[in-house]
Amino acid sequence: MSALVALSLFVVSTVATVAELEPLEPSCLLQKAKEQQEQKATGLEQQLVARELHQVKPLEQQLEQLLLATTSSAAQTADAQALSTPELQGSLLVNAQTVVQARKDSSSPRWGTFSLWHFSGVETDFHSEETGGTKKFPVDWQVYAHYSGGQSFTKSLLLIDKSGGSMRQMLEITSQDCKWKARKGNEEWTVVDSVHNESISVPDAGEYITGFDLSRTTNPHGHRFPNRVRFNMHTKNGKSDIAVLSLSCRPSHNINVQISMKRKSDQQFVDGELKAGRKLLSTLQTSTDSEFSVDSKWQELGGSEQAALYLQLADEDRASVALLQTHGCGDAEKELAKQTCSKHLGEEHGTEDAHFLEDCIYDLCHGAGETQAELVAELLATTRAEASSTDSTAGFQSAELSKNKMNKGAHIFSAVFFILL
Repeated sequence: MSALVALSLFVVSTVATVAELEPLEPSCLLQKAKEQQEQKATGLEQQLVARELHQVKPLEQQLEQLLLATTSSAAQTADAQALSTPELQGSLLVNAQTVVQARKDSSSPRWGTFSLWHFSGVETDFHSEETGGTKKFPVDWQVYAHYSGGQSFTKSLLLIDKSGGSMRQMLEITSQDCKWKARKGNEEWTVVDSVHNESISVPDAGEYITGFDLSRTTNPHGHRFPNRVRFNMHTKNGKSDIAVLSLSCRPSHNINVQISMKRKSDQQFVDGELKAGRKLLSTLQTSTDSEFSVDSKWQELGGSEQAALYLQLADEDRASVALLQTHGCGDAEKELAKQTCSKHLGEEHGTEDAHFLEDCIYDLCHGAGETQAELVAELLATTRAEASSTDSTAGFQSAELSKNKMNKGAHIFSAVFFILL
């Protein structure tokens, strides 16, 4: 094809040269010059197109082969784990970020606000003391995350309860001070008590509907803020937990977060970065899909102005550390990172928490520092405490949920994407 292009260019060039020797009227000179430029441009375009086609074809073949190999590998892994993974009782633990390999292979992580977890499409019903009959309420919980830094570190979380179609209650936390702030309805933001457990809820006609229960667990590293939030609702069985958000945070650093579902069947009502079928990712970082990106400003979503200002400053500073955090470790550096992580996480790691060590190593290799190892250890302790709590309450009463008109339909659950405690 390159020979044909060269020949065509030669013909165009020859015609132009002969034409220049022909006597022309002055009025025709401008038109003739224009035609010559168009002919030369056309020949150049043909050459560029031919070159691009020659390069794109092998690239398409490579992408097709990569897609087939990835699909085949994922299918084999899913089949193998589906056969080897037993059905265990307890919580369905979902890491609070997105596809791990996509982040580790990506050279351009994204920043901004994303829909991390959205639970909706169901309604709860219970006996109402007010009316003497059954009261039904559509449940709508939303968690937003803001990512910043060279590897998209989690800087803030915003929890919103819009059950019943109105803004009921909100929780917010940033890595600036790691303090939870709460807001009920249209009231002002207030700092949550960091010592005692607290329930954030707006009743409906004096009756409890849904709420956020904040509590703290004790671990060797010590927490100075509530590190666990339970999403619960009023059901026929009373107050029932549906999901639990666990996190670790260190002021002026980053946030580590995970969300666990009390029942696998409720995962079908989850949308956002944690919807069913999305793989695990590091507890600290993410390279997320634009599908879940949110264009609205933090305040427009319901967040506080103080948090919005902090996130703006964090976004402006991200470029200065992006270069350091983009590059990974060599073998020697990776071994040092492993030693640092093992010092805080311990040497023994079961299959249910092996990814904590792997993620810790990756984060340290991308500029997180030893503080990240401490944060991962704290989150691991919180997760284990939640698992122990679940195991000790085998008689857990599941929420009575009924699908409403917004039912999204069931997603296929695959054991390869989640960890069962």
